[in-house]
Amino acid sequence: GNVGPQGPAGTPSPVASVHGRTGAVVGVLGDYAGIYTTTAQAAAAAPVQNFNGRTGNIVPQQADYDAFFTTVAEASAAAPVQSVQGQTGNVTIAPADIGLGTITVPATTRFQSTAAQALTTTAATAGTLTIPANKLVAGSTFDVVVLFSSLINTTAASNLVLTIRSNAIQVTTATIALGTTPVASPGRGGEARFRVVFRSAGSSGSVIANGAVQVNNLMPMASNTAGTITVNTTASVTLDVLVNVSAATTTGQVQSVSIDQIL
Repeated sequence: GNVGPQGPAGTPSPVASVHGRTGAVVGVLGDYAGIYTTTAQAAAAAPVQNFNGRTGNIVPQQADYDAFFTTVAEASAAAPVQSVQGQTGNVTIAPADIGLGTITVPATTRFQSTAAQALTTTAATAGTLTIPANKLVAGSTFDVVVLFSSLINTTAASNLVLTIRSNAIQVTTATIALGTTPVASPGRGGEARFRVVFRSAGSSGSVIANGAVQVNNLMPMASNTAGTITVNTTASVTLDVLVNVSAATTTGQVQSVSIDQIL
């Protein structure tokens, strides 16, 4: 038959080829090699290739950290002190552990008074401390402090006298001359300090005491000769402090007294 007229030219395809191929192109793995990676390539490029030589789904174990930390047993074995007197754990040292016998610790004992007491010519007890039986050991030590105020005297000579006793027996005494120069109100102040030491304990124990008295920090200090007596510490022991003036022309007050066990 007859051929009709030729139609218009077709529109050119916008894609001339795919990866250099034309026709019915089917993509293959190599077409995307520059865009994506394979599993093997991704694994090779991972910043962590393995964990302690292991790969896959890893669960950390204690052995993974042994190089960084120690176990309780390793720490114990490395401790610089392995035992104390053959003991481990929470150790409590007893006297026998270090070669000592039974240690008797004296009870803390104290007397203190701040009640003012007038001075007279009669030796009056300014302070008393009773120590229970068997509480004293060799070396038990007490400090005695007495403070005075308002010491006034006329021209008559007078002394201030302090006595330390144990079980009503004098251990030592100290005397300071107040002089004959009149001293009017408010008078002078004074201080006495004694130390009492039990040198031995038992039914025939011993106690020694010495000290000094000073008035107004200007008059010479009066000290005493240390005295020693025998005392039975298996029974209760009483320490007391007596004070007085030697002439009625002197007046004043004991302001405070303290007896403290320091050892």
